Amino acid sequence: MNEQIIIRKATRIDLSDVVTLWEEHQEYHAECDPYFERSKDANPGFQKYLEDHLEELILYVAVADEKMVGFVLGEVARRPPCFASREYGMIDDLAVTAAWRGQGIGQKLVGRMMEWFTERRIHRIETRVLISNPLASKFWKKSGFDAYMSFVYKDVEYRNG
Repeated sequence: MNEQIIIRKATRIDLSDVVTLWEEHQEYHAECDPYFERSKDANPGFQKYLEDHLEELILYVAVADEKMVGFVLGEVARRPPCFASREYGMIDDLAVTAAWRGQGIGQKLVGRMMEWFTERRIHRIETRVLISNPLASKFWKKSGFDAYMSFVYKDVEYRNG
């Protein structure tokens, strides 16, 4: 795969391809943890979310030979006003189609996202990593991200009556 990879800002025209890649990404997550199983209307719901929020989201795509092979989705998040440092960058999703993994595309996408945050003087960047996803854990560590907080959970069974 010697095609040149182009990283560019996504447009509305790209959103259906982003959703297709997101579907592949979510299927892999569901294999790692069944909690990530998608709803029946997940794809149109995610597409509508992207369409409705495209102006405030940061969305870059990776294109090779006119075919989308990856994307990174982020946003500027804000903490409550009781904190001195309120804004931080949040990388919400990063996906590279299986056939193109290991080619440096994820690194390029994250690099472009980091540039975007840095240009806006946002110096703290966060993301969440599914611990049961060994590919993601290894990728983010290699990308220079360190764990500082672990998200924990408890499933609670609700009973009627």
